[in-house]
Amino acid sequence: MKKIIITLIVLLSLTACNKITYKTIDAKEAKKMMENQENLVIDVRSKAEYNQGHIKNAISIPLDNIDDVLTRISDKKTTLLLYCQSGKRALEAANYLANQGYENIYTFGGIDAWPYEVIK
Repeated sequence: MKKIIITLIVLLSLTACNKITYKTIDAKEAKKMMENQENLVIDVRSKAEYNQGHIKNAISIPLDNIDDVLTRISDKKTTLLLYCQSGKRALEAANYLANQGYENIYTFGGIDAWPYEVIK
């Protein structure tokens, strides 16, 4: 029994060391971060969706092309703010980028819930 408990503790500690994280924030906090920090705002919707309206200064990197982040943003400590239409694709992108070693990832849902200015 003691060996089983020790094995479980070791496995749990190894899992905790490899925990992939990103933070989910609301639109208000995202807006504040955009105003007060250097960061990259990434719209992971399709190019057509982006062209219909996007957040000011956001760059378009569709989820299907998320690997482009790896070549365009080499500093893995760069603060990345991700959004899409409703939040689902942003979470997928955040999970992928966290697995690639990016450390400062924030998702703030979708443009559907963005109460601030949208560039059209």
